[in-house]
Amino acid sequence: MPELDVCPAEELPSCSVKIVYAGTLAVGVYNLNGEYYALEDRCSHDDGPLCEGEFDPEEGFAVCPRHGAHIDICSGRGQIA
Repeated sequence: MPELDVCPAEELPSCSVKIVYAGTLAVGVYNLNGEYYALEDRCSHDDGPLCEGEFDPEEGFAVCPRHGAHIDICSGRGQIA
């Protein structure tokens, strides 16, 4: 994926997420204690909006709002809840 300007760093404080668009692709950009990660805003379970759900910065995972799956923000892998 090409580089994408998201926002100035001060507009994405620590432990927050911002959804941005690259054409038709929605991407959740996470600030996890000063480290930045990006996930496609799509749960692999049913293509639902992943990044619109809860975000646990202490554990480093996004929670799918449709079925509660935990997705590791750093690796993109699913975790057992």
